[in-house]
Amino acid sequence: MIPRTLFLPLQTAALILFLRFGSGTSFTTRILFILSQAAIIALVLYYIPTTSLADSYFFGTSSFFTALNTSTLFLLSDPYSLHLVEQKPFSLLTPRKKTEWAVSLQLSSRGIGWNWEVPYLRPPLATTRGGFVVTAGKRLALMVLLREVAVWLLHYADGTEGWKGRLPLAVGQMCWSIIILEISWLVAMIVFVGTGVVWGDPKMAKPLMGGVWDVYTVRKFWGRGWHQMLRRNLQSHGRYLCGVFGAKKGGALSNYTQIFTAFTLCGIGHWFGNYAADPTGLWVWTMVFFVGQGGAIMVEDFVIAMGRRCGVKDGGLVRMLGRVWVVGWFVFAWPWFGDELMDCGAVPIRARGVWEILTSRGEDL
Repeated sequence: MIPRTLFLPLQTAALILFLRFGSGTSFTTRILFILSQAAIIALVLYYIPTTSLADSYFFGTSSFFTALNTSTLFLLSDPYSLHLVEQKPFSLLTPRKKTEWAVSLQLSSRGIGWNWEVPYLRPPLATTRGGFVVTAGKRLALMVLLREVAVWLLHYADGTEGWKGRLPLAVGQMCWSIIILEISWLVAMIVFVGTGVVWGDPKMAKPLMGGVWDVYTVRKFWGRGWHQMLRRNLQSHGRYLCGVFGAKKGGALSNYTQIFTAFTLCGIGHWFGNYAADPTGLWVWTMVFFVGQGGAIMVEDFVIAMGRRCGVKDGGLVRMLGRVWVVGWFVFAWPWFGDELMDCGAVPIRARGVWEILTSRGEDL
C-alpha cells in the first residue's frame, strides 16, 4: 500500500503552481486554490488507507499547515510583494526566475534571506560550507546521544506508577519531540549545504531551535525557543482577526487575540494529525494543551506585571525562577498532548535506542 505522506509533494506542487501563475487572479480564484488543497487532503484520507499511524499523523499535520500557508499567501497577504533581499520584485523577474521564486518561497518557512525574515533567529552555525558541515555534524552527534537519554527516560517510565513515572515520561516525550525535529533538520542541512543543493550558503541555514538560556517564560519558549516555521502563518491569521475585532495594535486585546488564534490553529493542526491516524478518537486534550499555552502566558503576564509594580527587577535570579516555572509548566501540561500522541500511534510508546536497534536483528522490540 502507498503511504499517505507520498501525496504531500502533490499539495506542495499545487501551491508552487498557484504561486507561479496566480499573479493577478481574482479573490474567487484564490478561494478555489484553498478548496483544491482541501480536496487533495480529503481524497487522500478517504481513498488511501493507513499504512502507518505515524505516517498518517505526519500527513495530517503537514497537509493542514500547507493549506494554512496557502490561506496566508493568497487570502491574507500579497505573496508577490515578497522577495529575497537581493532579488527584484516578482513582476520584473524572467519566467525561469519566477519559477525559482515560487519554489524558494514555498520552501522558506522562516523567511531567511527574504524581506519577511522571522525575528530573533540565532546566527548560522558557521559562515563557510566546510565549517557548517563540521559544526552541524558535532551537534548531530550530541542530539543522537540526547535521544538515547530520552529513550532511557521513556523506558524507565514504562509501567512506573504515579509521579515517579509521569515526570520522566513527560520529560522523555518533550525531549523526544525536540530532538527528532533537531536531528531531521541537521541531517537535511548537512546534505543541502554540504552539496550546495537548495541551500548552498550556510548563512541561509540558521539553527532550527532557539537558545536554551533565552527561555525563561512560556511566551519566550514559543516565540524564541521553539522552531518558528509556522510563525508567519499563525501571525497573519491572528492579525486578520484583530482587524475584525477592531483591536488596537499593541493593546491587550490585539496581543491575546493573536496568541489564542495561533495556539488554536496549532491545536487544530495537531488534532487533525491525530484524526488522520485514528478517526475514532476525540483528541480533546490535544486542543486543551495548545489553547492552554495561551492561558499560561496570560497568567505569567499577570505575575510579571504585579512583580514590576512591587519593584521586582529583571535579573539572573528572576530568570532562573522563570526557567523553573517553564519546566514545571511543561512537565504538568505536556502529558495532555503527549499521551494522545502515543494513543494515536504518532510516537512510540516504547522507543528504541540506537544500540537496541543495531542488536535487534530485525526482531519486533
